Amino acid sequence: MANLSARTRAELPDSAFAYVDSRGQRRLPINDEAHVRNALSRFNQVAFESETARDTARTRLLKAAKKYRIVPVGFITGQVVTVRARAEIAARESEASSLPRGVVTFLFSDIEDSTGLTRQLGNRYARLLAETRSLLRTAVSSSGGYVVDIRADELFAVFKGAPDALGAA
Repeated sequence: MANLSARTRAELPDSAFAYVDSRGQRRLPINDEAHVRNALSRFNQVAFESETARDTARTRLLKAAKKYRIVPVGFITGQVVTVRARAEIAARESEASSLPRGVVTFLFSDIEDSTGLTRQLGNRYARLLAETRSLLRTAVSSSGGYVVDIRADELFAVFKGAPDALGAA
């Protein structure tokens, strides 16, 4: 890939870049095949100003890749994973904002000797676990609590006060 001199880069139109930020900083040149390949590999290193800016740059970059007949399989896979991870983070942040604040009460549940039950029940343990989780979720929500996390046979919930937690228990 030929390096662009400062002068050559300055002479390129904004359309020769996948991303131009609000200050006019131009990033990810897409003026030729080599630069498109480079932009595909560096895309996740750029700090975009917003998700809209990221989406616009992604679209421009993919159009440039198509123009040069580049099939960006790894790029697309990486973007799907990145978008999914961002959605999960946003969902967690949204959930966290609805949790009670200040002095709260936590409830932790665990199935006693779950390993022994797994051996004893075999394939039926999965159904027992699903039913137990459903009962616990219902008890927590009907008592005004919030399920924070469920892992294996454990449940962690938060309540505004002890009476609500005791009601769920």
